[in-house]
Formats: sequence, structure tokens, C-alpha cells
Amino acid sequence: MVKYWRENGVNIVLYLDDGLGMDEGYKNCKDTSEFVKSSLKLAGFIVNEEKSIFEPVQCLEWLGLIWDSKGFILKVPEHRTNETKDSLDIILKLFSNLNARLLAQFAGRIISNVTSYG
Repeated sequence: MVKYWRENGVNIVLYLDDGLGMDEGYKNCKDTSEFVKSSLKLAGFIVNEEKSIFEPVQCLEWLGLIWDSKGFILKVPEHRTNETKDSLDIILKLFSNLNARLLAQFAGRIISNVTSYG
């Protein structure tokens, strides 16, 4: 599908079953979105309308990050930052009795946010 879309001028990225497309201007975005949606249905895919965003937006959360095309910003959602801080607080409180699971959980949170931390 990605090859087909790109051959038809669609700027799109897919990760498993999550996709992100971009275009210039509202009308182009809307047309591209409708093209992708209709081609998915024609190919026999079941589109989850509740989870999907086919209306053009300039800011959304995708793959756990906030993508802001208006401000050219990629950032970690506040709830994920708070979860990382909470994990660190627990590690500091339990430092003398720290177990591998808690340390691995904290490391995983840092690694999952590395793309936006820089």
C-alpha cells in the first residue's frame, strides 16, 4: 500500500498499523486523507473510524509523541514525562533496596523518549 500511495504522490509513514500523512494546505490534506482511506477500504482493510483521524490537523499524538507541524515541534506528552519523573522518585526512595525490574522500567521510559529529548 505504501508503494502505491507514494507512487500517487502521498507523503506517508507507516509503523505497523499506524500511519501519518502530510501535505500542503487543508484541501490537499483532506483529499490525500480521503484517497488513503478509500484505497484502504478498496484493498479490503477494515478502517477503525473511532481510532483514526482523517480530518487534517496540525498537532496530534502519534506513536507516543506529540507532532506539531505548525510549530515544527516534536515532544513527549506531559503524562509520559510525569511517569518518568515518578519512576525516578521511586528509584531514589528505594535506592538501597532497588530491584532490577524498577531500574529496567525507568531505563525503558528514558529510551522510549530519547527521540524527543535530543
